[in-house]
Amino acid sequence: MKLIVCTYVIITAQVFAVTNVGGVIATNTVWGPTGNPPDTIYNLIDDIFVLDTVTLTIQPGVRVQASNWHCIQIYGRIIACGTLQDSILFTSNQQTPSTGDWYGIWFFTPGVDSSHLEYCIIEYAQYGIDRGQVFAIENSLLRYCNEGLSQIKGGLIDSNEITNNTAAGITIGMVDNVLPVIGNNAISNNPCGVYVDYGPMPCYIVSNHFSENGIGIEIWGSLFDITEDMTWNPAVGGVDCVLHSGLTIAASGKLTITAGNTFKMHGPLIAVNGQLIACGTADSMITFTSSQPIPNPGDWDGIWFSSSATDSSKIDHCIIEYGRGVTTSSATPMRISHSIVRYNQIDGIFCNGNITVDSCQISDNVAGISYGNSYMLESEAYFGANTITDNDYGIHMGGYPTKLPIFHTPNQFANNTHDIYIEGNVLVQDEYVWNPAVGGVDCEIFGDIIIDSTGIFTINPGNTFKIFFSMLVHGQLIACGTEQSKITYTSPLANPAPGSWGAIRFMSGSRTGIMEHCIVEYSSWGIDCYNDSTIIRHSTIRNSNRGITFVNTSGIIEHCHIDSNGWFGILVTSPRSAEEYLYQKSIAGNGEKTLSRTGTVIIKNSIISNNERGIWCYFGGNPQLEFNEIYGNTEWGIYNEDNDYWIYAENNWWGDSTGPRDTSDIDTLYNPNGLGDRVSDHVDYDPWIGFVGCAEKPVVVPLISNVFNVPYPNPFVHTTTLSYELARDQHVKCVVYNALGRAVRTLCDQPYAAGSHRLFWNGRDNPGRVLPAGVYWCCFEADSVNNIQKIIKLE
Repeated sequence: MKLIVCTYVIITAQVFAVTNVGGVIATNTVWGPTGNPPDTIYNLIDDIFVLDTVTLTIQPGVRVQASNWHCIQIYGRIIACGTLQDSILFTSNQQTPSTGDWYGIWFFTPGVDSSHLEYCIIEYAQYGIDRGQVFAIENSLLRYCNEGLSQIKGGLIDSNEITNNTAAGITIGMVDNVLPVIGNNAISNNPCGVYVDYGPMPCYIVSNHFSENGIGIEIWGSLFDITEDMTWNPAVGGVDCVLHSGLTIAASGKLTITAGNTFKMHGPLIAVNGQLIACGTADSMITFTSSQPIPNPGDWDGIWFSSSATDSSKIDHCIIEYGRGVTTSSATPMRISHSIVRYNQIDGIFCNGNITVDSCQISDNVAGISYGNSYMLESEAYFGANTITDNDYGIHMGGYPTKLPIFHTPNQFANNTHDIYIEGNVLVQDEYVWNPAVGGVDCEIFGDIIIDSTGIFTINPGNTFKIFFSMLVHGQLIACGTEQSKITYTSPLANPAPGSWGAIRFMSGSRTGIMEHCIVEYSSWGIDCYNDSTIIRHSTIRNSNRGITFVNTSGIIEHCHIDSNGWFGILVTSPRSAEEYLYQKSIAGNGEKTLSRTGTVIIKNSIISNNERGIWCYFGGNPQLEFNEIYGNTEWGIYNEDNDYWIYAENNWWGDSTGPRDTSDIDTLYNPNGLGDRVSDHVDYDPWIGFVGCAEKPVVVPLISNVFNVPYPNPFVHTTTLSYELARDQHVKCVVYNALGRAVRTLCDQPYAAGSHRLFWNGRDNPGRVLPAGVYWCCFEADSVNNIQKIIKLE
């Protein structure tokens, strides 16, 4: 081929030196400015070939122009270094230039030495620079090309302006081990800023400025695994990246994503076998989303943490949407915080434990959080301060049995079809507080709640349990609502009926159960007590087949409303064998009130109405009743199955001032003209509360002095209850002393309103240390009156 044909042309009365060039450059060659002014045009009339080991040097002020798809092919090296004041121009020789007028600068082999371009302008080419590998381009302008830099495989691209190219600013292709370093460039107004065809995750793209591109970065083809510590920081303030391929972080790898970046996923997942740190900020979040123009849930496969993922992965201030959320295994300790998880196909977050989800907005998923842990998996999940809205299931739990997550701070639930849904049995083995939501939340349980013998299940006010089966208490249940925020146990059915679920059953050997300001409805057995003692106060038990059952146990029912239950409102009985019962009967004497009973049930200040039998006693059941309202029960107000016991039911209201209806004169009481509820024989109802001034309300006998009840249980192992009743508002001080007379625990020292109160002592001193077994003394001081109760603590 020919090389260099010289001519001169005159343009607008100014003389430029024009050198026509083309062909092979076989020796080191310099293109420099000549003429006056010192501007030289090198006009390509054919392709230029710079042979291996040969250097083409282009000096400042030179203009290289071409058309007809001519190009400069570099097999050796090119050095084109202009200056800030005097750049080098590579352009079209057409009067009206357009993209693709010439082919650009091609690099065909790596070369021995690096090529270098600086302060250059490359424009109107098909590919401004093509296939570069061992080269550097700095402080240059690449514009109006199809691709500014094409199929780059290595080199340094730094501090350039890459703008207004018709396909892409930079394309990177088929990279093996040599990675281009692309940093500090201004990449703007291209359909795609950087296009990656194939290779490793391009974490060598650092601190560029992207603006007004159709797509910031687009990655096609399979990516190699990230096997080392890499940081994704391609742009100042972040950039959109469309990812068509899956991304895998190997077990040895760590990927850190900086704030402001967006990943638009086109199907595959992000698989984490090592560690992922994605930490945005409140003002510059990291987004993982769909690449589709109109996105839909399930457009991509989500972020998947495998069981081999290393500790302490973190997602903070991120948006995760239109995929399959975040999936973690039980062996993956991680934290998701201050993030938005929405519009995912199945689960926003699926986890088996070892996870903290904190201060997130989780909405519009099938399940906001799906939690599948069990006690076979020694891990914990912590959920707190999240806003969980507009999901089919706010939190969905499954497992056999399910280990509950720790709600370290209450969440907020709204507009979920099911706020919390548990599929399977729940097992509580430790001290656990159910406080999932601000003000409480509905929880549906398709299984049993089982409180193990080692478990203490405390339920905070406002919560509702919709139970398919039962709550079985082998340990301790403490369910204390408030007048304004009750705890409810009910059926999950849309149209519930009595018997729609089982019961709250306090099993034999369980510790003192406490239920205050609760509602129990639509059950089969209501509250079923086989334990040492159950305290039920200010609660409503209604619309069930049975209300409350006490079997061979003690308990307290106070200020409750037991209404519209089928078989009975309250049943008090003993499960003793017939032989033992007959023996007790033989030694007591027929008709005596002294036949031994195995527990004492106290029922007072309660309403027992509209049941089939208000109170039913048999096989030795012998409650003590006072100041109750017993009326509207269809068969019996009180029915005593056993004539060897008397039921003490004085000072109650029976629905009418004439008292209960007693048509049998077998025992010493007889009131056939009573218009109140019917009573059986051996019920001591006289005197009853009469009618004074108003037909709707009974006369309530006021307290005339303070009452301090015997602590229960006593002796105790874990917790004992100290209950008392105040005649009026007054200051109460209660202190526990050891056997040496030293004060060890102050339980209260403050004013209280008139009425019933209770205190709990867990056998610890004021600093919280467990006290040894032994004898202790509890001193109540109120209204200048002291009352001392002896308490025995067991090991």
